[in-house]
Amino acid sequence: MINRRNLLRGTLAAVALPPAVRALAAVPPALSPPPKASVDAAIATGLTRYNRYLKGGAHTNRGESGGAPVLLALASLTGDTRADARLLEQMRYTLTGGNDISANGGYPAQHERNVTAMFALAKLTPRIWKQLTPDEITRADLLMTGALVASAFTTSDTNPSVLANTQQYALDGDNNLNRGWNPNYREGMLGMLLVAPVYFGGAARVQALLDNFDHAAFVRELAAQRLTDLHETFTWKAAHGDSPAPDGPAIQRAIRGYRYLKTPVADSMEIYRLLTVDTYGKTVICGINAGRGITLPDGTIAGKLVSGCETLPNKGRIGMLKELDGRDALGSRSSMLYAYDDWTMSPRLTVSYGAKYARYDYLGERGLLSPRAGFTLEPVKGTRVSAVLAQRMVAPGAEEFLAPANAGPWL
Repeated sequence: MINRRNLLRGTLAAVALPPAVRALAAVPPALSPPPKASVDAAIATGLTRYNRYLKGGAHTNRGESGGAPVLLALASLTGDTRADARLLEQMRYTLTGGNDISANGGYPAQHERNVTAMFALAKLTPRIWKQLTPDEITRADLLMTGALVASAFTTSDTNPSVLANTQQYALDGDNNLNRGWNPNYREGMLGMLLVAPVYFGGAARVQALLDNFDHAAFVRELAAQRLTDLHETFTWKAAHGDSPAPDGPAIQRAIRGYRYLKTPVADSMEIYRLLTVDTYGKTVICGINAGRGITLPDGTIAGKLVSGCETLPNKGRIGMLKELDGRDALGSRSSMLYAYDDWTMSPRLTVSYGAKYARYDYLGERGLLSPRAGFTLEPVKGTRVSAVLAQRMVAPGAEEFLAPANAGPWL
């Protein structure tokens, strides 16, 4: 069988390129600086904190707006020194016990990538990195190692739950994860396997770190450096004996010789490809629930194309975002339940009551209940008086499932 990758390399090597062209090809593409307005907003944004006991489920105070740290790091890397002071402030804040990431390898991983990517980019910026003390660099190394080990455990082919095809668990016993769930889970979990080589200086060093990871020694270092959130996660099984969390030896076994769907850390582009194929791996449809959408209490149809369905060029083919038709710990993400009824108490009085229950994976409190009650009174024939009392709970971002005021296709 012909190895196309090696064939391509041999072909390129055989081409006699001018020295100037070869030198240009060896230079990595430069990153573009983020817009000034975005940098200004990131500088003005409050510091991002991590702690498992913060309200929600993301283990952070910025579950919906946590991108400032990585944007600050990108700005500094690309030469915008205005971001330097705030970036260093965020880095040191994150390296303080109680603000450090929990690194359980599950759902919160997507939010932790904002600071792990921050540290990776900051390490590539000498004027920033040289301002850290030796102890701060040690804590950064420990934080990045914890994030790597946690995500490697939950995504590894040799994770015991993956091998047994049973419920998967995070390092703290949390069962709200599966390495095959929606992109927010997978890109957060696998994202650390892509960030780590940048921080640690290559895939070979990352693999060596995983192969030689000593759980007991790591826990001692976390305690010495007072990284309390990380320490709590990596000692969870010892502190909670009845928890399904893995112990140290189980973590070590799962991450040695790491593979994700038979792919090693060294093949980062294949990991990217696997993520992309899965992220856009759903069949293109005209709406959720097999194109039917959902019916709101007022009769409005939402969650589907209101027009133009017949013009979709790829309908019925693979390519739709998995988020639009996916699953998480509570089942289908496109889930809304309605229960409404009317009670005619007399010919002149009708009482209506009911509720809508909607679930959104990206919220800490995923279930949103919207109760509704009302009545219609006909005091005299031909005259009706109606009143409704309702509480409408809408998730931030859920407006994407509601039809816009202007005409045109939407989903």
